[in-house]
Amino acid sequence: MADDNMKTMIDMSDDDQLLGAFFSENTISVPEDDFTERVMQGLPERTNRLARIWTWLCVIAGVVFLIATKFWLVIYNLLKNMLLGIKPEQFSNVNITHYVLALLIISVLMGYSFAKEKA
Repeated sequence: MADDNMKTMIDMSDDDQLLGAFFSENTISVPEDDFTERVMQGLPERTNRLARIWTWLCVIAGVVFLIATKFWLVIYNLLKNMLLGIKPEQFSNVNITHYVLALLIISVLMGYSFAKEKA
């Protein structure tokens, strides 16, 4: 069984070498002559306009939905109930070292990411 796997790997390696040799010998160079740029300039701008209009319609519909459902009251009640449900004695046995360490690592990684993006 191991011999079959080894033979398959050797066959695949031979196939790769044969394909590489074939394509290296039969490569045709086609001049670009700015073809891609001309095609991109010839495309209509209508699709971009429609995408922007659709995005703004969705944003407006979302804002109208949030205002109609009075989302701020729902979030306020949710946070209030969540915070009032926490009892201080639940935190007496909690070791916050892991949370502080995770927050520090995330802060360093975000800082590195922003610094790398600016450079």
